[in-house]
Amino acid sequence: EIAEKNLSISNVTRLGLALNFSVFLYETRNSKEDACMIAKNAFEESVKVLEDLEKNKAKEAILIIQIFSIIS
Repeated sequence: EIAEKNLSISNVTRLGLALNFSVFLYETRNSKEDACMIAKNAFEESVKVLEDLEKNKAKEAILIIQIFSIIS
C-alpha cells in the first residue's frame, strides 16, 4: 500500500515488491488467484508507461516486467 501511494508504477522497487509479494502469495499462502491478479495488474500498468521512461530506467523495469510476463 505504501509503495502504491508513494512510488510510480515504473519504479523498480515497486515492481520488485509486487513481484515478490505475488510469489509469496502463490507459494506461501497458496493464494494463486490473488498472486496472479497482483502480477497481472503490475505488469499491465507498467507496460503502459514503459515508453515514457528514460532508457536507463526502462532497462531495469523491462527486466522485472519480463518476469511478470512469465508468471502471469
